[in-house]
Amino acid sequence: MNVKVFQIRLGNEHTENDQEIVNEFLESVTVKKTAAQHVNGKFNCWSLLVFFENKKTEAGSTTRSEKISFPSDAPLNAEEEHKFKILKQWRFDKASKQDIPAYMVCSNAELVSLVKAPVTTLADIAKIKGFGEQKITKYGQEIIEAINKV
Repeated sequence: MNVKVFQIRLGNEHTENDQEIVNEFLESVTVKKTAAQHVNGKFNCWSLLVFFENKKTEAGSTTRSEKISFPSDAPLNAEEEHKFKILKQWRFDKASKQDIPAYMVCSNAELVSLVKAPVTTLADIAKIKGFGEQKITKYGQEIIEAINKV
């Protein structure tokens, strides 16, 4: 059995995006058990612990998401590495302005997927795992602009 922890920040500017991330994940797995705890700290949030198993097809193999995804440690060529550094700086700047951890803007795996997949439009970003409608609306155009700086 696998475990994943989510933080759902309280406040209109974050809650919907955080919920979308959780919902996308829940659609891709079979949930076995959950636990939630309200956390007071730098920012108030709900911490959600999800125990899950990967969904199985009828043949017994793990289902594959139709969205593009690369692991965060996927090897990058020189051009991809350059794009990755630009996106990491963009993410850092965005997270600093919003006073949130950088991974809450985009995970490293999402950044790697953005540089490895041919991304030139918002529709291309929608094909990347982790990018739903709200995240694309919030960050999509800025991501395209950052990638086009290369």
